[in-house]
Amino acid sequence: MRGVSAVELTPVVELAPVARAAPKLSVAHRAARGALWTVLSSVGGRAIGVLGTLVMTRFLHPDQIGEVSDATIITMTANWVTVWGFGQYAVVKGRGADAREVTWHATVAYAGLGVISLGLVTLFGGRLTPFLTRPTPPRTSPGWPSRCTSAGSRRCPSAC
Repeated sequence: MRGVSAVELTPVVELAPVARAAPKLSVAHRAARGALWTVLSSVGGRAIGVLGTLVMTRFLHPDQIGEVSDATIITMTANWVTVWGFGQYAVVKGRGADAREVTWHATVAYAGLGVISLGLVTLFGGRLTPFLTRPTPPRTSPGWPSRCTSAGSRRCPSAC
């Protein structure tokens, strides 16, 4: 056998082209991109909401649209009253060692206000409808008693 040198036994390895690292974006550029994504997702969510409203409106009887509108106004107002900025507080203050505690307290505060709001809307929602030029509470909203009882349901089957 003839002599083989060490150079002949070394496999040839081709090196892949060196990938260049992406240039570091400035904080202002990253903030602008984040704001753009926030705006786009907000607009997208609203567009989906509009489409959903249009689809649901298609299935409602014209007499029920006012009831749904009243229930929406009362519910959205209760939502607006109970949003006190705990989410923003959690984002700003919930960093580092305090993150778990701040997130916990913000979650409990939101849940507590939500339960209180739901209870108040259930108790007083029907009493607010005259202020919306509606003489009776909406019967299409969960939590509000139906105008029909078991005996009354035979008299007004379209309402139950």
